[in-house]
Amino acid sequence: MYVAADTMGTGDDELGRILLKNFLFTLNELLVPPDSILFVNGGVKLTSTGSELIEALEKLACNGVDIASCGLCLEFFGLKEQLKVGRATNMLDIVEQLHQAGRVIRP
Repeated sequence: MYVAADTMGTGDDELGRILLKNFLFTLNELLVPPDSILFVNGGVKLTSTGSELIEALEKLACNGVDIASCGLCLEFFGLKEQLKVGRATNMLDIVEQLHQAGRVIRP
């Protein structure tokens, strides 16, 4: 799974945040969760201090989901020291995971 923003879809940002929050919480109800969730650009805000999704993402991580946030993106937004769930990664890892994935879901 590839999350490139802190909203889902285009249009109203408030609705987009609600939709993405519901989407990520609902992943915990799947019998087979995704192998990994890659957060880039504004998506890294969801794995950092102040995010309403930390608990849901921690639960996914406890169920074996690899939560990875782009380190350059964290640095750009001043969040490198505020990462709360998962790990910081680099573009090589992100590209390799996307390349090896049988399919990529992008909410």
